[in-house]
Amino acid sequence: MKKVDNFVHLHAHTSIGSMQDAMTNVYDMFEYAAEIGQKSLGITDHGTIAAAHDARKASLKYGVKYIPGCEAYFVDDVDLKYNKNDPRTKRRHIVLLASNEIGYRNLLKMNYLGYTNKQYVAIINKVFPRIDWKILEKYHEGIICLTACGSGLVSRKMFVFNDEEEWIQDTCDINVENTVKHLKSIFKDNLYLEVQPHDLKVYKRSRKTGDIILNKAGKSIVVIDQSYINEKLIKIGRKLNVKLVATADIHYLKKEDAKAHDMLMAISQKAPLSDKTRHRYDVEEFYMKTSGDIIDYFTKFKSRKFALEVCNNSLEIADKCQDPAYIDTKEIRFPKFDLKSEDDYEEFGKWWDKQNSNGKEKISEIYAFMRFRCIRSFKNKYGHLKGKERTKYKQRMIHEIKVFEYHNFCSYMLIVSDLILKAKEQGISVGPGRGSVGGSLVAQLLDIHEVDPIEYGLLFERFINKEKTSFPDIDTDFSPIGRDWVFQYIIDKYGKEKVAHVSNLSRMTPKVVVKDVTRSLEIGGSKTEAFKIANKITDSIPDTAKTFDQALKSSEMLRRLCVENKDLELYGRKLTGLERSYATHAAGIVIGVMALLYVGAVVWLLKTNPYRHDKTPPDC
Repeated sequence: MKKVDNFVHLHAHTSIGSMQDAMTNVYDMFEYAAEIGQKSLGITDHGTIAAAHDARKASLKYGVKYIPGCEAYFVDDVDLKYNKNDPRTKRRHIVLLASNEIGYRNLLKMNYLGYTNKQYVAIINKVFPRIDWKILEKYHEGIICLTACGSGLVSRKMFVFNDEEEWIQDTCDINVENTVKHLKSIFKDNLYLEVQPHDLKVYKRSRKTGDIILNKAGKSIVVIDQSYINEKLIKIGRKLNVKLVATADIHYLKKEDAKAHDMLMAISQKAPLSDKTRHRYDVEEFYMKTSGDIIDYFTKFKSRKFALEVCNNSLEIADKCQDPAYIDTKEIRFPKFDLKSEDDYEEFGKWWDKQNSNGKEKISEIYAFMRFRCIRSFKNKYGHLKGKERTKYKQRMIHEIKVFEYHNFCSYMLIVSDLILKAKEQGISVGPGRGSVGGSLVAQLLDIHEVDPIEYGLLFERFINKEKTSFPDIDTDFSPIGRDWVFQYIIDKYGKEKVAHVSNLSRMTPKVVVKDVTRSLEIGGSKTEAFKIANKITDSIPDTAKTFDQALKSSEMLRRLCVENKDLELYGRKLTGLERSYATHAAGIVIGVMALLYVGAVVWLLKTNPYRHDKTPPDC
C-alpha cells in the first residue's frame, strides 16, 4: 500500500451553515487547512450548502480545493408525519459530496426539496429540511455518499431497543446490512462507510435530571458508541465490499477551542454551562486534525495498514471531485422582462417594424422595447423643448441608452420601471427616487424617479458608465402597506421558483456575547443575579463596539468583571463575531433568470415568506 501523502477532511461544518453548532469561520478553515498541508477540504453543513460561495472564495485565496457537500437530514419517507415511536420518521444524518457540476446542481435541488419537506420543531423553534430514499434515488448522479457520524443513517440502526429497552443486536445487524445494501444500490462505488477518530459514547439520559437511564435489567442504554460503530462498519464494509473512509466531523478549528464550543452549545440552548440535561459533545475531538493525528488514532485502534487505508480513501474521494469552477460567476444573468404581456406590445411591434423597414440598425427586441418607451416618454415629457435645448436632452437620452445596451441593463431598467408603475396603478405610495439613479434621464423617462437630471446638473456617470465594472443599484421606497402586494406581483409575474427575499446574517456582537456568557456561567451565583449583572454590563458597552477588545476598552465595568471571571474574556474573544441567525433583508429581493434553487442555497425562515435566497457576506 502506498504511503499516504496527506489526509483530506471531507466532513466539516462552518459557522455560516451550521449556525450555533459550529464555530469555524470558513476562511479560517481554509487558511489552517493550507497550513497543515491539506490539498482539499469538504464542507458539509447541516441541511444546507449556504457556505458554498464563501468556501469557494476561501479555496481560491488559500489554494485548497473546495469540495461542496452537505450533511443532510434524512428520514425514510418525507410524506410520513413525524411520530416519536416510528423510527422511519426520525431524523438521521447522511453526508453528500458533489463530485462534479451535475452533483452540485443535484445538491442544490435536494437542498430546496429538503425545505419543502421540512419538519418544524416547536420546542426549539427550528426548521429541519429533510430528504428521503425517493429523493436520493432521483438526484444521486454526481454525488458521493458518506454514512456520517454517530447520528448517521447507518449508525442509528446499530442501537435499537425492545419494549424492555434491551438492545436487540441481531435485529440491528440485519437493519444495518439492509441499509448499506440500499445505499450501495443507489451510489454503487461512490458509497463510503465513515469511521471517525474518537471514542464518543452517548447514553440515554433523563431530560429532567441528566442522569443516565437504566433499563429494567439495570443496564445503561447506549445510543452512540463510536468505537463500536467503527468496528461494525469495518465488518460490514468487508462483507459487502464497500470502502471505508476516515473523517473528523469538524465543529471547531483547534483542540483548544473545545471549551468555547461547549459554551456556544449552552448558549444556543439558552442553558447554563453546568446544565447536565443539555446537549453537549462529551469528547474534545471535533477539530481539524492533521493527517498524523488521524493515522495515529487508527493505528492504535486497528493497525497502521488500516489507518493508511482509510486515509488513502479520503484522497481517492478528493481525486474524484472536480475543482468547482462551475460555482464561479461567469456572467451576469439578468431575468428577462416579459415584453409580450405588456399592454403596449402591439403598439411597439408596429413601431419596430417601421424602424426595421427604414434600415435602422438591427438590435435585440428588449433593447428596441426600451428605446420605444424612452422615445414615447420623451415626446410626452420634453416634446415642448425646441432647438438646442431639445437636442441636448435628446443626445443625453441616446448616450444613456447606448450605455445601458452596452452593459445589457435594459431588462433590469424595464423590470424596475414596471414595479414602480404597477404599484402606482394600485394606489401604493412610491418615493420620488433617491441616490445616483437620479442622474439618469432614461430612468426618469421610464418613471423610475421624478427628477430632471439635466435641470439640476446631475451626472449620469455616477450611476453607470461604459468603464464602470460594478453594477448600478436603484433605491426605491414603497409604502409598507403596499410592499406585500409588490412582492406578490413579482412572484406572479416571474414565477415563485425565480423569486426570493435576500437573507442576511446577524452576528454575535460583544454585547450579545457578554450577556449570553454571563448568563450561561451564572455569574453572581444564580440565574437571577446573572441576568441582572448581564444587563448592567451590556448597558455599559456602546453599540459601536464591534470587537471584544473595543468592548473592553470602552467599558470599565466589563474590564473589572473579566478580571474577576477569566472565562468571560476567554469565551468573549472566541465567540464574538460568530454568525447567530439568518434574518430577512429589509428590502432586498432576488429575481432569477432561472429557478433560484439551481443558483444557490435557499433556506426557509420562520415567520416569513418561505422562499429566501442565502447570500451571505461579503457578497451581501
